[in-house]
Amino acid sequence: FGYISLDIAETGGPVFSFTDISTTGTRLTYFDADALPAQNANADDGIALNIPLTALNDGLGFPFFGALKTSVNMGTNGFLHFDLNGFSDSLSNNCPIQNATEPNNIIAVMWDDLVLRNPPSTVAGGFFQVFSPCPYSDGGTGDCVVFQWDNVDHFGGGIDSFDFQAVLYDTGTLGMLYPEGARA
Repeated sequence: FGYISLDIAETGGPVFSFTDISTTGTRLTYFDADALPAQNANADDGIALNIPLTALNDGLGFPFFGALKTSVNMGTNGFLHFDLNGFSDSLSNNCPIQNATEPNNIIAVMWDDLVLRNPPSTVAGGFFQVFSPCPYSDGGTGDCVVFQWDNVDHFGGGIDSFDFQAVLYDTGTLGMLYPEGARA
């Protein structure tokens, strides 16, 4: 499907200035994927449900391995998951992907045992925002949806709070952004 990895340190790599969406994006609430359809709040191993991708490609969604996806689920543990099930909140990064063990059909941005906070907390959280055009032009000049894990911590706490993003472009390009100098 033509996916390649290109680091900003590589010749011809992308150039970007991190666009923080924690004040402009839509704040997400996370639920326990093992308890669905009940919506028990869970910002440790949780999932934000059915985030729309219909702003891309005139409502057709995001092209992912030959299929158009109209929504995605965002896990607290650093990945986007297209197939909502009890593994959507997995904290164990089962490699390689595709694996006989779920989850599959994911975008593993920074898959680890991570913790966010649900609203009304303003300490840490997950956000998404649609842009037209995308502020990150390296993936294309059209529309994009940006997902941000903001001020996230590894399970067990600590002083390692950091941010990272996934960018889904209408072209099917994926961007994964890990800014330097994460705030504490």
